[in-house]
Amino acid sequence: MEADADGTEPLPLFVGEEVVPPPAGTPKRHAALCLHVTGGLTRHHRLWLNVNGTRLDRWRPAALQLLTDDPVAAWIEFHDGLQAFRKGRNEIRVFVRSTSPAAAATLTIDRIQLELTY
Repeated sequence: MEADADGTEPLPLFVGEEVVPPPAGTPKRHAALCLHVTGGLTRHHRLWLNVNGTRLDRWRPAALQLLTDDPVAAWIEFHDGLQAFRKGRNEIRVFVRSTSPAAAATLTIDRIQLELTY
């Protein structure tokens, strides 16, 4: 899928009951929504998501890969958005903005996954 400043078409992501808030006294859950950008990602890109109407914009490259001026393929992770997800169908839109004319205005995303930790 192609992502740009206008965002992607809504992407469905189906998740199970793990996203339902845990009962009091149980360990807190953390979520990371991971996207794989196939190429072109640089330090000049700003990405954000809309998950079921909630904006998520706290992200970092996975494995603390440092972004430079050189375009790369990379996994990126959006954190602290567990409250945006619901059991069943979720709709996700990805938005991209470039802060440099040298950086591509559109990025290609080929994989998306939700990782939960306890």
